Amino acid sequence: METIADGIIRLGSRLHNFYLLIEGGKATAIDVGCSGDLGTLVEGLAAEGLTLDDVEGIVLTHAHADHAGAAREAADKGVTVHAHRDEVDRLLGKYEGKEAITPLDLPLWKPAVWTFLSTLARRGVLKQPRLIDVTEFDDGDTLDLPGKPVVIHTPGHTEGHTAFHVPDKKVLFSGDAMVTIGLIGPGPGPQLMPKQFHNDVDLATASLERLEGIEADMVLPGHGDAYKGTPESMVKKVRARLDASWVAAAPTKRGYRVAMDSLQTMRWILVSMTAAAGVVAFALGYVIPGIILLFGVSLHVMHWYAHRNGLLGTGPTDTQ
Repeated sequence: METIADGIIRLGSRLHNFYLLIEGGKATAIDVGCSGDLGTLVEGLAAEGLTLDDVEGIVLTHAHADHAGAAREAADKGVTVHAHRDEVDRLLGKYEGKEAITPLDLPLWKPAVWTFLSTLARRGVLKQPRLIDVTEFDDGDTLDLPGKPVVIHTPGHTEGHTAFHVPDKKVLFSGDAMVTIGLIGPGPGPQLMPKQFHNDVDLATASLERLEGIEADMVLPGHGDAYKGTPESMVKKVRARLDASWVAAAPTKRGYRVAMDSLQTMRWILVSMTAAAGVVAFALGYVIPGIILLFGVSLHVMHWYAHRNGLLGTGPTDTQ
């Protein structure tokens, strides 16, 4: 837990953030972290002399499991959950759009990826119960909640991704529209999330323009430390880094895709070989080994099917 400014508390881990916006003895939660993070939220409230009953509402930047994972549990305890109208289907488990990232889409040879995955897995990112009810907001709305956050629709990371501007505190909560830490490799500093994390990377890049003119002295991202400066200056740094990284990555893009396609092919070859080994074990009378092998194959196939068809919470479990 970290006090960022008067009435603004940062919660989460070193790799993911959510926030409390406190005013007049009441609070607004900006995101709620992973499914195991409700206790962290309650502890943060207690440190300020508040309880969950003092949370007037949860406002979500987007529906990913590391930002909205604890929303259902909080809602079951009576807290209203707010999200952009284009994000509601994800939260209700009705989303039929572009599938989210899975671990196999990540550069698994990088130690940073495993640190990222293991850290969020311990916080419950692999579980995201669907919500039953969500209060919708739209671009430009000023929410009647502590801090009076103003909605800025920044699509791209997801269709309904939203940043929140709090004019009285001169703070912008950027969610995953802009971050200050490289989750899977790049060093710290203002940056866009890696391409594979976005629903539409071109739209996410275009949405940066919506943040440039916001009057704020600090940007609080969904991942990484606070950026002390104006949104305009942060956007400039994000674009500079983006241009440099994309130019550098261009020669290896095809090779990377080929490598990832090969990895997917190898995975299914191994699954097929395991299934064949299970059948052979049965045929030779080794019943127990056969059961174990085929059970492992069935678990893998069911997990793959659940990811592909949105049966794990609000769709294929993702982290960003």
